[in-house]
Amino acid sequence: MTTRRNYQEAIKKSRIYVDFNQMIDFDLVLLSQKDKKLNSVGVEVELREGMEIAIYMDDEQPNGFKDNLIASGIVERNHSNLFEIAKWCCRIDENGIQHESDEIEKKLKSKDATIVINTLLETTFHNQNWE
Repeated sequence: MTTRRNYQEAIKKSRIYVDFNQMIDFDLVLLSQKDKKLNSVGVEVELREGMEIAIYMDDEQPNGFKDNLIASGIVERNHSNLFEIAKWCCRIDENGIQHESDEIEKKLKSKDATIVINTLLETTFHNQNWE
C-alpha cells in the first residue's frame, strides 16, 4: 500500500505529460480534461488549483538522442473560454520551457557535484519510465 509520504515523493520526482503544441497563451498549456492524470512513474495525481507540478513532452535532438522538453508551473482551472473541453491548465513559471539537457548543463556549470550527480540520476530514472 502506498503511504502519503511515498505518494508525495513519487510526485516530486515525476512529471506530468502535456503537449506543448496546445499552448493557449505564452505561459499557459492545456493539462487535463479530468481531475486526475498519470505522471511519468505511473502514479495517478489528483490535480488541484495552485498545485506545483513539473511537466514534460517527448522530444529528441537531431541525432536521435532523447531530450524531453520540460517545464514547471502551477495548476489552474481553464478559465480561458478556449478549448472548454480541458478542465485544467498549467501556468508555466518564469523558467519557461527547456530541454532536459539544458537543465543538466546549467547544473554542471554550477560546479556542485552533488547537484550534477542527482540530476543525471533523475534524468536516467525519468528516461527509463517515460518510454
